[in-house]
Amino acid sequence: MVIRPLPFVLVLIFSCQLHAQTTAVRTREETAPPGGSNQNTSKSIAESKNELSQIGADMKIKTVALLKLIKAMETVSPVANVGIAKVIRAQAAVRETETPESSILFQADIEDELPVVDKREHVYRVRLEDGRTGWIHERDVQILTRSAEKKPPSDTKMLFTVAVRIMQDIREQHARAGTVITLLHKTYIALSSDEQQKYRPEYQAAVRIGKTIEQYHGYASRFFSPYAPYAERSLPPTAARPDKTALNGQISLDIGQSAYESAKENSESSRNLQANATWILNNTSRLVANLGHRREVMQTPFTTTDVLLGYSRQLKNSMRLNSRLGYLHYDDQNLNRNDFGQLQADVQMEYGLTGGARLSGAFSHIRKSFRQSGGNDFVSNQFNLNTIFKNGNKSETAYNLRGILQSSDISFLHFNQITPRMRYLLRRSPQSNFSVVTEVDYIGYTKEARNNSYVKESADFQWTTNAIGGEKTRIARLAFKQFPNNNQFNYLRAGGDLSWRTGTAGIGTSTSVYALFNWFTSNGKSQTDFLDLRLDRNGVEKTYFVDASLFNRLWTQVDPKQQQNHLLDLYSRAGPVFSGTRLGSVLVNRLKVGLILGGHVLYGSGGNFIKKDGNSLRFGLGFDASAAWKQTTGTFSGSFEKSVVYGNEIEINPWTGQMEIGKVVPRSPVSIQFRCDTRTPVGRDWDIRFNLSYYNIRPDVNDKTSINPLERRTKFKLFLGLVHRFDW
Repeated sequence: MVIRPLPFVLVLIFSCQLHAQTTAVRTREETAPPGGSNQNTSKSIAESKNELSQIGADMKIKTVALLKLIKAMETVSPVANVGIAKVIRAQAAVRETETPESSILFQADIEDELPVVDKREHVYRVRLEDGRTGWIHERDVQILTRSAEKKPPSDTKMLFTVAVRIMQDIREQHARAGTVITLLHKTYIALSSDEQQKYRPEYQAAVRIGKTIEQYHGYASRFFSPYAPYAERSLPPTAARPDKTALNGQISLDIGQSAYESAKENSESSRNLQANATWILNNTSRLVANLGHRREVMQTPFTTTDVLLGYSRQLKNSMRLNSRLGYLHYDDQNLNRNDFGQLQADVQMEYGLTGGARLSGAFSHIRKSFRQSGGNDFVSNQFNLNTIFKNGNKSETAYNLRGILQSSDISFLHFNQITPRMRYLLRRSPQSNFSVVTEVDYIGYTKEARNNSYVKESADFQWTTNAIGGEKTRIARLAFKQFPNNNQFNYLRAGGDLSWRTGTAGIGTSTSVYALFNWFTSNGKSQTDFLDLRLDRNGVEKTYFVDASLFNRLWTQVDPKQQQNHLLDLYSRAGPVFSGTRLGSVLVNRLKVGLILGGHVLYGSGGNFIKKDGNSLRFGLGFDASAAWKQTTGTFSGSFEKSVVYGNEIEINPWTGQMEIGKVVPRSPVSIQFRCDTRTPVGRDWDIRFNLSYYNIRPDVNDKTSINPLERRTKFKLFLGLVHRFDW
């Protein structure tokens, strides 16, 4: 993507550097005790005023340059948001694959928040704390959207590095101005009343300039605050050396304690070792090596060790080759059936064709083996081929073919998947474009899982309008899915999305609305059609923030026995934002304090609207903050939530062993969460980091509402680590 403000930004940067070079930097010596001659006093106050004027002029140029840089960076990616799957049931299964027959990887607890990686049909692919991914059913979670943590966009790394340097200069100039103003105050206060009257105009002018400098520093700090935690890591250790590096990388070691308590407590000494290095062999080739070792407690103690070796080479004929070989070992110390080793080999190729066209391809071979026999072993070969043809700057056509050929003794892991895709993009103007994406997705299972085989055909029509600091997107979607061995689930889906994104200089919002209608097409269908409606609003303004999600599913026919009540899902967190606040020597870059409100309501089947099995309401208070103390930067977050959850009482019949359902009763779970991450530079190449996280929930589950009564569930982590960056 071309960043339009870039030429003007670079002019500002060079102007800023030129101004800094041509301004004489005066080093103020300690002044003699006040009481000297009037001539010396006049000279001292005049020099202070002149020096503050020069600092103010320099800070003005640099502050404007910094704001332009931040605006240019965020034009590329205005405001992003992330999906979070919040578990709303006492326990929810996270499965190996999206099919309901697959084995359970992990039992998620109520209030767990799992990042969403993908969405298919009625399941979400989520990432677990130990790095594994699995699938969880939509009925077990509430999907939230939150403003993503501000990070410097990867494709504007150069701009961000320059921004960090300018921010460092602004801080140094601000500190210098503070020294000048302190000495000015001492000199003026020591004067007699007559002398103060004589030099008051010069003194007041200097004070006004000092206030202007504070304003410039406040503007810069406020808009740079979302990126402050990444600033120290952006400048390479050898930034002052123009020669190329031969070997660079980073090594980190964290040690501490992690614990999980539910029915029983698991507590372990924990460690996390990460090392990565890049060895530049010459201008066209390099080697990459990564090593990771981690020991923690999630629900049970686990250990992971992973090794990765890579080689890349740039050939003269616009071809680039990349290869990687990696191995991952996972060891669950309580459950041997979860232990596995995974070997993966990847090869990637990119080739530039004439006329700006490009050809790329990737092939992966994955072999996963479990320690115990009868585990979910598989061998998978995956490929991805892409071709892009460009018609100048007006249009482009992309063809893609993905596939997975996987074999296993486990039926739900034995399948073949082929997905051809075509995308046509038309740039109607520099600010707007139109695209069409068509796709056919085929997956074929065998044996017991053959009912999950399907063919899905889809088409998306997208209109996008870009402006500096904003984007508007409209999408019309159409999909038809057929299950050859289970045609009662055949469906046709039609829907549309509308989204707005804005963002400049650390401030922005994202709003999206979508509607989707699902029509089951089989004759004598046993499935019920439904309509999904969703609204998401996320953003941070100067004085407030909001994260809100509203989802509504409407069935054409309500059937509580089939879990087909209308569903209304609401979650919101909103409140004030405080930026650039000083608490003594601590600078609070940004503090967000929000009121939490949420609800999961099933309705439409009559009876009491709220008092119904599965309904829940929640409220609470949460905060997120980033702060700095001297050289230490940190992020802090926490929340307190109290819920009212309705569920049926249960009782086990001693004669039949069957579960009998009783009346609906309320429960009142309470949860507390806190997280703290800090980083302190020690010299140019070393950082000390600290991590503390705590989670406590009292689910209010007794033997009348669950066969597994539980008093509380807690998680705790405490780490202290050291990071070293090297560049040889």
